[in-house]
Amino acid sequence: MQQSHEMENVFSHVLDTKERVDRNFNHGWNHPHGDMVYYMPKTPCKGEANFWPLYYEAWLRQDKMLGRASDNARIQVWTPNNFILEYPYANEVALDECDKRGIDVMLGWDMQKVHFNEIGEKIATFRNVSTGETLEKPFAHANINPTSRPHQELVDAGLTDSNGLIDVNPYTLQHERFENVFAFGDAIRGNLTRTQTTAQA
Repeated sequence: MQQSHEMENVFSHVLDTKERVDRNFNHGWNHPHGDMVYYMPKTPCKGEANFWPLYYEAWLRQDKMLGRASDNARIQVWTPNNFILEYPYANEVALDECDKRGIDVMLGWDMQKVHFNEIGEKIATFRNVSTGETLEKPFAHANINPTSRPHQELVDAGLTDSNGLIDVNPYTLQHERFENVFAFGDAIRGNLTRTQTTAQA
């Protein structure tokens, strides 16, 4: 599906080529019908600081008012975690917003594969992390944040932990061991909201 046209509406968020970045530019905007699957991998992962489904829902609501999207278009969040965001208060707010906006939240489901079935439907296969149950979910649109892997040279240099996240003091954003290093955003370790707004505060 990565090789198909962007109008196929399947996006994997990997910063590997400029072509992919260009393709992914409007990744949540064109959702005229059916289910949008938004997948967040097992934490810790890069990308969890920005909870994009709330943006997608705002665009979708506008498109429905303009008649550009059908009433059956909806957004679903799938994750193997039992939360959306690791930071408890942010998680509570995000879950509340999802409930208010009609975004389905499917906790405890790990994505196994994405494929076309024999009649050309796009299918995502999920496994329940508690029961082992599997299900096949047809979808019209998918935004997939793949599992993060650490850059080994940064782990070896002592800049990151074994998960590839930078060890910083959550109050100052200064590195725990290298005083000339500061970091913020998806790259840092810690049970806090990992956003630019947090860094500015």
